[in-house]
Amino acid sequence: SWSEGGAQWQPKLRALCALERVSQEGAWGVDIVRRVTSKASDLLEHLAREVPQCRERARRVLRRPYTSLDAVPIHADGDDDASKGMLYL
Repeated sequence: SWSEGGAQWQPKLRALCALERVSQEGAWGVDIVRRVTSKASDLLEHLAREVPQCRERARRVLRRPYTSLDAVPIHADGDDDASKGMLYL
């Protein structure tokens, strides 16, 4: 089990790396990571405290403020023209 350290740490570290990367992809990525961290906070805290190989990355994921990009508009066609329709995530 995760809490007993039975599973290998490498997949957990890869998942943490993916979360960090997704969080850099704009509002949609921030939203995904915020949802994951809210549902898996106990697991992330366990990784930050108990799994040395994942400690730093888990702490960064837990520390990151995932609210700064919540209302960033994204244009559906990638154009910055404010007169075009925008997609909000």
